[in-house]
This record gives sequence, C-alpha cells and structure tokens, in this order.
Amino acid sequence: MKRSKLLIGILIIFLSASSIFAQTEPLKCNSQVQFHLVNGYSLSYLTMFSSSSGIRLKVDLGLFGSSSDSEHTQRYYNDPSVNSSTDVQKYKEDQSSNSQFINVTVNYHWLAELTKDLKLYLGAGPLIRLTRYSSENTQDRSATSYYSASKSNNKNTNSSFGLGVQGVVGIECSVTQKLSLLAEFNLDCTYSWDHRSYSSQSQPVVLSRTESTYDGNSWNYALNNLKIGIAYNF
Repeated sequence: MKRSKLLIGILIIFLSASSIFAQTEPLKCNSQVQFHLVNGYSLSYLTMFSSSSGIRLKVDLGLFGSSSDSEHTQRYYNDPSVNSSTDVQKYKEDQSSNSQFINVTVNYHWLAELTKDLKLYLGAGPLIRLTRYSSENTQDRSATSYYSASKSNNKNTNSSFGLGVQGVVGIECSVTQKLSLLAEFNLDCTYSWDHRSYSSQSQPVVLSRTESTYDGNSWNYALNNLKIGIAYNF
C-alpha cells in the first residue's frame, strides 16, 4: 500500500509539472552533455524537443576499493607463583574490499525557467542497476607454549541486478551561453535480484571450511545525496 501511494504521488507530481511546463513556447532544439563530479560520478546526454521538454540518457559509475596490512604482538604474563614465563604471540592481518556499481537511466525531462539564468527541471524514467561488493580478511597467528599456530581466511561477495524507476529534481544555473552548473537529487525505486556468498577457512590443527550462499529479491528505495556537476550546451 505504501509503495502504491508513493508511486501514485510521484506520477501526479510529474503529470502536473508537464502540464505547467508545456505552456512554454517551443524553441530551437539543442543538446547538452552533463558531468556530475560531486557525490557521485555520472555522464549524461540530454536532447531537447523544445524549451520545456527533452530526453536524457544518464550513466552513473562507482568504483571503490581499500586494503590494509597490519602486524602486532601480544604478550601473555603468567602467574609468577606458578610460572614466571612470558608468552609472545604475533599477529598478521590483511584486509581488502572493493565495490562497483553502474546505473543506466533514461529520463523524460521537464524544464521551467525561474529567472533568466536559472531553470528548474524534473525528470522520471526507467532505471537499470548492477552492483557488486567483495571483501577478504586473512589472519595469521604464531604459536606459543599454550596456543598452536593458526591461519584463517574469510571471503564475502554480494551482487545485485535491479530494475525500477528514477525521479529527478534539479536546478540549472547558466554561467555562459555554453556552460552551466547543475545540482540535483535522485529518488530511486528498484526491485532487485540478489546473490550473496560467504566462505570461511581456518587451520588451527586440521583444515576446516564453511561455505554458504543466498539468493533472494528485495524492494529498495534511495534518496541520493545532492549531486553537483557541469553541463556543456551545443
């Protein structure tokens, strides 16, 4: 019920906006290449049918990765009344993770001129999303008089394919005849097919291994951060 109300509300907003923006007199069609560089990277191509409407193809890309290597030493002090020896155990840990995503959207755009150099634009259209995330953790521990040497490795992988719709609300500010500044919010609603896998391997004395997988689907809603970029008109 909540999803239906949300979709109906978005539809009413864009239909109302289209009737308002359609009152603007048609002008010569033009095109625009857009680059969003703050709070996400995207490349867009917008072609205008008139001064108030057009179609935009947008591709969002995300690549993230991190890794760390650490070593530390832990000392165990035994009860002097029993044994005054000290055990030293060395740890070595390697961690890495990376994620990628790509969104492809086709938005129908409505534009309204607020002032000579300032325009409001709204958009809506289908969305295709692909995401992937993986991480790995490896730990080695040296042997002591109380503990044997051990090694463990954990891997985690998530992937998702989603279909849905995207709503756009933004402002365009003209700097020159050819260049403009852009700021916009994106509201995404997707239905995704998800796959997850996890494996764990350890070897304190004998090798042990655990594996698990998950396949499912989910509804996802996201209001993205304000994206800022530039546009070139031609």
